[in-house]
Amino acid sequence: MNALPVGRRRGASKGPIWAVLGVLLVGAGLAAWSLSRPDPTPAPPPPDDAPVTVTVGSALPPGLAGAIELAQKGEQDAALAALRAALDGAPDRAALLEQARQVPALQSVVDRLGE
Repeated sequence: MNALPVGRRRGASKGPIWAVLGVLLVGAGLAAWSLSRPDPTPAPPPPDDAPVTVTVGSALPPGLAGAIELAQKGEQDAALAALRAALDGAPDRAALLEQARQVPALQSVVDRLGE
């Protein structure tokens, strides 16, 4: 006869249960690790030829706005002339020059003012 000894029960093996629990724990650990990592691709900087809005004080003086347009078109010499004209007629030359320095398209033009 195939009788089992008294006091012992024949049950299912616990190996598959431990394997499933192990896989779940490893998966949870990998998910937590991947969510805690910083984003590997930072946002790209805006392109230099994008339109620029500068807000310092009030609206831009017309001469400075014209210099910005010319610089964005690549007309550096004309932008330099427009910036010089705007500075000559400005009541507060230092404030206007500071506004011009804050515009990426005009930074190289402002650097050429000493020429």
